[in-house]
Amino acid sequence: MMRAVRERCGADYPILVKLNGTDDLPLRRAATSEELVRVAHWLQEAGADAIEISRGHYESWPGMIQGRYRGFIKASVTVGAATHGSAMRKMAARVVAPVVERVAEWARPPREGFNLPFAQRFTDSLDIPVIVVGGFHTRDGMEAALRSGAADAVSAARAFIADPYLYRNIVGEPLAERPVCGYCNGCIARFSGSRIDCYNPEIRGQREVMLSVVRRRGLSGPGLEPPRHHSANRSQS
Repeated sequence: MMRAVRERCGADYPILVKLNGTDDLPLRRAATSEELVRVAHWLQEAGADAIEISRGHYESWPGMIQGRYRGFIKASVTVGAATHGSAMRKMAARVVAPVVERVAEWARPPREGFNLPFAQRFTDSLDIPVIVVGGFHTRDGMEAALRSGAADAVSAARAFIADPYLYRNIVGEPLAERPVCGYCNGCIARFSGSRIDCYNPEIRGQREVMLSVVRRRGLSGPGLEPPRHHSANRSQS
């Protein structure tokens, strides 16, 4: 498949592959980091230009989206992906939600750069650049990750939902009071049922103030293109 993509896109087209650093499936057999590094080698040999390290999949909750989880299950079964489940399953989920959410927050608290240890294994083994995602939202955190040598670049997703001008705000003078993602995971809980957006009222308020400043000043330039809301069927990263 990788070779077919390369042949179709041409030699000068950059191809990045997102790959787990760990499947993060407690108490179950899953692909190990060593096995995933071997997969990355195959991708490199087949023509990939860079590998982005993430973790887990839909069965890996809560590890793939470390953060806060209060209200996560209720939102998921009422307006998110779990709305497609049976009435019995949704009722059971809401009953156990208080305990499950507290355990999840204890086991996988919010932490900037939580995939760095896995990215290091790929960086040590590959010749192509390694990108890492996982809770990045501050300049200090991003620069520390790069200085560590664990990865060649960092990426972010939830932080951009809270602050569409994240890049501009961390490399230059902030446009206004900068909205910072609190990793409540409300955006993830509502995935596929509602549009991708920030669902923390305080952070959304800060974002609206910032956007009003952009509009009022008529600002333009790198990192100042108008933000676009993504449709609910777009994949999140």
